[in-house]
Amino acid sequence: MSRFLLLCAAALCGFAFGWDDLVQAQSVVVTELMYHPASTNLLEQWLELHNPSPVAVDLSGWAFTKGVHLTVPAGTVLGAGGYLVVAADKTAFTAEHPAVTQVIGGWTGKLGFSGDTIELRDSSNRVAFQLTYATEGDWAERRLGAMDSYGKRGWEWHAAHDGEGRSMELVTDRLPLDQGQNWLASTVAGGTPGAANSVAATDSAPLLTEIRHSPAVPKSTESVTITTKLVDESATGLSADLFWRVDTATTFTTTAMQPDPIHGLGVMKAVLPPHVDGTVIEFYLVARDTGGHSRTYPAFEPTTDARSPYLVFQVDNAVYSGIQPLYKLVASRLEKAYLEQVWATKPDSDAEANGSFLFSDGLLSPEGTPVVRYQAGFRNRGHGTRTSVPHNFRLNVPNDRPWQGRAGINLNSQHTISQTLGSAVFRSIGIPMAESRLVQLRWNGVNLAADGTPQFGSYAANELVDGEMVKRQFPDDSAGNLYRGIRDVVPGADADLVWHGTLYTSYTNAY
Repeated sequence: MSRFLLLCAAALCGFAFGWDDLVQAQSVVVTELMYHPASTNLLEQWLELHNPSPVAVDLSGWAFTKGVHLTVPAGTVLGAGGYLVVAADKTAFTAEHPAVTQVIGGWTGKLGFSGDTIELRDSSNRVAFQLTYATEGDWAERRLGAMDSYGKRGWEWHAAHDGEGRSMELVTDRLPLDQGQNWLASTVAGGTPGAANSVAATDSAPLLTEIRHSPAVPKSTESVTITTKLVDESATGLSADLFWRVDTATTFTTTAMQPDPIHGLGVMKAVLPPHVDGTVIEFYLVARDTGGHSRTYPAFEPTTDARSPYLVFQVDNAVYSGIQPLYKLVASRLEKAYLEQVWATKPDSDAEANGSFLFSDGLLSPEGTPVVRYQAGFRNRGHGTRTSVPHNFRLNVPNDRPWQGRAGINLNSQHTISQTLGSAVFRSIGIPMAESRLVQLRWNGVNLAADGTPQFGSYAANELVDGEMVKRQFPDDSAGNLYRGIRDVVPGADADLVWHGTLYTSYTNAY
C-alpha cells in the first residue's frame, strides 16, 4: 500500500500516527460486506478482512466495537495478502460458502440494512479501521422505479448489494476507503468471501468528490462557480467536463473544467454566466484519467423518460430577512410539473421527484451560506390531508449525507400552529414526541403558505416517527419496536387497539 493511501486513511480515522504505527494500524482493511442478505436473515451477514501488506498480522485481541461486536480469538493470524471472513454465525456462513475455511464468527449486534459504521480496534485499543457505509447517494445509483398502482413513477435509490443477493465490494485500496464511489455490488451472486473481489481494479476511474456550486443561491447579477475534487491513483493527467443547461433547454452545453490550485490539489472548476431571476440550471460532470477510465456524476440508470436526476440550483433575487428557518426545494421544470401532476390527479401516490434541498437558519444566520443537499427527493404525503392545498411534502435526502442527523422530514401545511405547539407541550413534560417547528418553505422560489388559517404563513417541519427518532428519544434503549397509532379516514377504524379480524388491511391505515 502506498504512503499516500496510508496517510489518507489515517486522516480519515482522525488519528495522528508515526510511520511505524501507521503501517500497523492500516495493515488490515474491510474489503467486502454482506450487510443485507436477500433472505434478510441476520445470521447470514458477514464481512471480509484483507491484509494488503507484505507481512502477517496477529489479530489476537483485536475487536469490532461499532456496528457489530466481536473479539478476535487468540492465535488468529492474517497472513500477507490473506483474507479472513468474520461472520454473524459461522454455521450459517459455512452452509452458504463451504469452500471458505478462513472464518471466525459469532458477533453480537447487526449490520444496518440502510447503512452503519464499522470500527475495528487493535489489541492496544487503537482504531485500526473504520468505515461508514450507506445505501443511497454515492453508494447507489438513481433510477425511476416501477410504475405504482396509481400509474406514477418516482425516483428511487438502487444498489444490488442492498437486498438483491450481492455483496458490497471495495474496488481498490489505492483510493479512499470511505468514498461510496469506490464500492460496488459484486458481479457474483453471494459475493466473493475469502478471495479477491470481483470488481477489484488496479486502475479505476477518478472519484468526483466535494461537488458544489457557489454562491448556493445566486442572484441574477452573479456568475456561478461549480467545483469538484478529483481523486485518482495518479495525480496527473486528470480532466473533467461540466455539462449544464437551463432546464427549459433540450441539450447541454459542455464546459471544460480548469484546475483550481488555490483550493487544493485535484480541485477543478468551471464558471457559468449570470442568468435571469428564477432560472433553474441542471448539471452533471464527467471525469477522466490518462488510462481511458471515465466516471459520470451523478450515477443513474439510463431511461427513455424525459425526466432526469441531475444536480440543480436556482437563481433567486429574493432577500429573506425572517427569523424562521428557510427551506428551499428546487426541482427542474419537468420534475416540478410531474409532482404537481401527482398532486392534482393521483394524490395518494408516493412517486418522488428529484431536486435540491437548501436550508438556512433565519434566526441564527439570515445571511449565512445555506446547507445544500443535491439529489433530494420530494413527494406528496399525509393521511387525511393529501388533497389539501397547499400540499404537504415528504423531503428525503441521501442517507450518505444526512441533514442534521436525519435522512428525511415531513413538511406539513395544515394546522401548523397546533402541530408545533402540541409537540412542544408534550416534549416539555417529558413525553416522547416528534420534534416540530415552524419554517418558511419555498417551492422553486414560491411561498405556498397562506397568511391565515390553517398555515398562518408557515409550514410545520416534523421529525419522522422512525428508528432515528427512537435513538434520539431513548439513547439507552433504542433496540425495541416502535408502534404508531393514528386516526383513520374511515369512521370507526381508528387505532383503538380493538380486534378487527385477521385481515391485515383492517389495520394498515390506523397503525
